[in-house]
Amino acid sequence: MRLLIILCFLFSTVAKAELVTVEGRGETYDKALSNAKESALGKVAGSFVMSQKNSKDNNYSEDIVEYNSGSITSYDIIDSYYNYEDKLYVVIIQADVNPKKNNLLTVNKPTEFQIDWKEHNDRAAVVGKLNKISNMLSVVVQEPKVGIGTYQTKFRTKVVFTYQPKWISDMESFAGVVGHKGKVRNNFYEKTHGNIVASLLSRSPLAAVLVYEAGKPQEYEKSDQMMTCFAKKRGSNVRCYDVGVEYTIPRSPMLIITGVTDTGEIVLHRHLLDTTDLYQYVQAGSTISRGRFKTINYTFDQPALIVYKQEKLVKDMDFYVENSTAKTLKRFNVYLK
Repeated sequence: MRLLIILCFLFSTVAKAELVTVEGRGETYDKALSNAKESALGKVAGSFVMSQKNSKDNNYSEDIVEYNSGSITSYDIIDSYYNYEDKLYVVIIQADVNPKKNNLLTVNKPTEFQIDWKEHNDRAAVVGKLNKISNMLSVVVQEPKVGIGTYQTKFRTKVVFTYQPKWISDMESFAGVVGHKGKVRNNFYEKTHGNIVASLLSRSPLAAVLVYEAGKPQEYEKSDQMMTCFAKKRGSNVRCYDVGVEYTIPRSPMLIITGVTDTGEIVLHRHLLDTTDLYQYVQAGSTISRGRFKTINYTFDQPALIVYKQEKLVKDMDFYVENSTAKTLKRFNVYLK
């Protein structure tokens, strides 16, 4: 019966390729062909696009990274030509698109292995943008209370850190497009099984042994590959995904408060943050409890970055500035590094 269930599951999860006809345009023939392939993938498979707008000295630019979860098994070029009016090459292809590619970055064979570096680099480009702490957190500094001393001025303020909604949305969307679930489990089954065995021991030891052997917990394989996990708050349900690339968000980011004067910007205060209320890193084999149900816990079989989406961090900050400097301050700026 177990074999039948597994076979049915494997059969039901096989993705069916779809035949599509699409057009690509570009300044070169190769670029037009590449755009046609991307269009075919986007039409059938899940895709993720993240953009970030930048401005400097009145010059505006936009960084765009894109990742999709499909693969083209084959394609035929139906037509190609140069559009003189638009000054672009046009390539029309008919492609067989598999909506779900193999999400493993390493393919093992009996005596060799093969790493899909393009797939890795595509994911790494997205993770590189998401790794930036400045894109991740929003910082609000409340108006400080000021105490003027003989030589120094004391500033007391409250700093509130919350997630930027776009970052949360991008993180979850990207993990969902990759679609590779991470290795995390709770102990509900083990506890239920243990309670049944314990209740049988006094009445029928033989039955207890049989039940234990029939349902004894399996051995779980651990992995060194970091995964990303999402929970609303600490102690709530956890969902984990393995995107194949490690996040390097600082474990203890640096908060820097600067003061702006008529002559420039000066650093007033530095503070290392404990961000475990917002997110935390755990090692493979680590266990955390689940909120109200203290006896139920999660075990992580991979290292993980856990993001608590609805939590916030509030810090009271006290710092001192020489009176001669305090007199020149116009406003504060806050940076995270």
